[in-house]
Amino acid sequence: MAPVQWKGTLCIVETLRMLLDSDIEVIAYRSGPRSASTPVVVLLHGIGMTHRTFEDLQPLLAAEFSVISLDLPGFGVTRKPPKPFAVDDHAQAVDEALDRLGVGTRVLVGHSMGCQFAVEQAILHPDEVAGVVLVAPVVDTERRTLPA
Repeated sequence: MAPVQWKGTLCIVETLRMLLDSDIEVIAYRSGPRSASTPVVVLLHGIGMTHRTFEDLQPLLAAEFSVISLDLPGFGVTRKPPKPFAVDDHAQAVDEALDRLGVGTRVLVGHSMGCQFAVEQAILHPDEVAGVVLVAPVVDTERRTLPA
């Protein structure tokens, strides 16, 4: 196990910088115990944010779960993607990063625009997503109805 790094209130056990097949960079910050019997909690920040959005939540979850927060492409200390990134591009980057990390069953926690990335993951991989938590989701004001 790697030495523990303290970043403010966030305890990071492992930091992994990944260059994905599409030459896109993602950084994963892993903490908490690894267990094959419980899903991994994946924290997805919104636009203009970083993994530090969850610096208070991650250690609380890491007391019982394996937790991964990400710096998505173009945020935090990751390189800016060579082209504008849409929701499906972010979802694909998240998917590839989680595959590289060996993450199977997962619970996705999205904040703001990260909610859209979480929902897209759930649509694309319903067999791997055990749950989705949406915190302050971005909504379409033209469709503010319960069914929409």
